[in-house]
Amino acid sequence: MSPPCRPIHAITVRRVTRKRAVVPSLVVAAAVLAGCDQTAWIDQVSVAAKPTDAAELAAFLRDGTAGIQSAHVELEVTATGTTITGSGDETLRGGRPETLDLSETIPGAGDVRVVMVDGRTYLQLPPAISPSDKPWLLISSSSSDPRVQQLAASVESVNRSSDLDQYRAFAEAATVTVVGEEQVDGVSTTHYALTVDVTRLPNDTPSRQDFLSVGILRLPVELWVDSEGRPVKVSEQLAVQGQEITSVVTLGNFDEPVTITAPPADQVATG
Repeated sequence: MSPPCRPIHAITVRRVTRKRAVVPSLVVAAAVLAGCDQTAWIDQVSVAAKPTDAAELAAFLRDGTAGIQSAHVELEVTATGTTITGSGDETLRGGRPETLDLSETIPGAGDVRVVMVDGRTYLQLPPAISPSDKPWLLISSSSSDPRVQQLAASVESVNRSSDLDQYRAFAEAATVTVVGEEQVDGVSTTHYALTVDVTRLPNDTPSRQDFLSVGILRLPVELWVDSEGRPVKVSEQLAVQGQEITSVVTLGNFDEPVTITAPPADQVATG
């Protein structure tokens, strides 16, 4: 029997960057084999395993989202029998949104469009419920108009849904169970079930204070992660003041060209 092979040339690649997104660890080996047992050598080479615990998953998500520059977002939120749907695009830096353009359909109200640029948030409402005769409203939580304050709070929850870095924080503060391999819109993913300890989330984590203010200390999260450490689907189901709320966020089209600009100044009213 031939002795086990010894690779004459082997390269280990820890990370490969494509479109500035970090992909998971790979092992690439090139060997010149002569007079040896190739099967024995192949058996010695293995690909890095997928994350199985909280620390590994958090690191995988951190590396996977750090370089993402843009993403397409689809969301669905159901509460008390009413379902709000939305879709749009965002640009990101370090996993956090820099700009956002998202359109929502709200039963009984109509279509609403949210644009976030340069730290400002603009809202386009159906004429029947708009407080202005201009098509866009610059909203702020410090507005003197209670309606605008309420709109600002609602929009902030949408902005939080588009924050990818929060899922890394969720993993760090959770117990993690691997559910299995699943397809999400044709993408191969690993499905994880998380139980997040909200008290362990960093203070700047989106929604942390909101969860604590309504007494939610444990947050169940279903998370689907692709082979590059990018979250492609997130589902949360919780009870708030006797109401069941389910939210599903789906992400894709990573790093596709996206340009988001503010509405023309003469079309914007201030609240």
